[in-house]
Amino acid sequence: MKKTFLLALICSLTALAGCNDDGQMNMQDMTNNMAHDESVQRAFSDGRIDVMNKDEQTKRSILQNTMDEQNMMMNDPQLSEQFVELNINTNRMMTSSPKGQEQLKQSTLTVLDGINQDFNELRSLTRIQAASRRQAVTDAELRNVILQQNVQEQALALNHAATSQNVKELSLKTTSAIMNDNVLRTSLLKQNVQAFGGITGTPALRSEMATAMLPLLKDPKIAAELEKMIQTAVAKEAQKMQAEMKAKMQQMQQQMQQMRQEVPQQTEQAAPQKRPPQQPQNQPPQQQEPEQQQSAQQQRPQKQQPAQRQGPADPQSNANHEASTAAAQQVAGED
Repeated sequence: MKKTFLLALICSLTALAGCNDDGQMNMQDMTNNMAHDESVQRAFSDGRIDVMNKDEQTKRSILQNTMDEQNMMMNDPQLSEQFVELNINTNRMMTSSPKGQEQLKQSTLTVLDGINQDFNELRSLTRIQAASRRQAVTDAELRNVILQQNVQEQALALNHAATSQNVKELSLKTTSAIMNDNVLRTSLLKQNVQAFGGITGTPALRSEMATAMLPLLKDPKIAAELEKMIQTAVAKEAQKMQAEMKAKMQQMQQQMQQMRQEVPQQTEQAAPQKRPPQQPQNQPPQQQEPEQQQSAQQQRPQKQQPAQRQGPADPQSNANHEASTAAAQQVAGED
């Protein structure tokens, strides 16, 4: 119906335009009236869409013309600002409307999916995102937001059923990779030692650590190794004690030997000296020269008096004998 009406109208205008000058004026007036007529404009719009759906070549031509028109508006000094404002208002309306928001999301996903399909575009987008992140972490406020978001995302990934196992496996693989690195392994072990020192320095944590380690001590393999370590330590301690006992025995034996050597000397010194026999008074003593007396005393052997173990005449000898006997008994007791 709309197409028939438009066709009849166009034919009428053509007929009028061929008559005279008055007809041309009437045709212009009718054209202006058609341009302001809602039904005519609706018919043109619907007809355009209908043609684009049926003819691919016509659709491409119409869309290309539309793009050319928009480029002309952007490049026109008087229209470019208006064109920008038009797009800003359009985007504002899209984001404020629920339907518009949903459409923008779908459009964004479509664009991102298209970028992922093109390696060059994906590489460019990745570089842009990395540069933006580096720039963002230099700002104190943005850095706090990014770090907090990272912590929250890691916590969510760890607690989420679909990603928890993957996060744990990644953590184990990371630790294994560090242990296989000659440089980083030392740093990791130092951190472990520091952490263990912190645990042992905290009474509450130390008790919890001991409770956690008790089942390990009951393991047969660990128990066997601990028994070997204890036996080795006991053997070393026994060797050390034997060496100390031997040294002490030798010292006491030396003391006893020295005391045995001192006892006869002290006994001899404490024994009474024999007086020479007195000559009769009627016989004058033989006069000898001092040199002959000295040589005679040197040639005459001296009798050693046996050590007396009892008797009031030698108290020092008895004391030394009792001391040596007590020392011998102490050594026998320690053996």
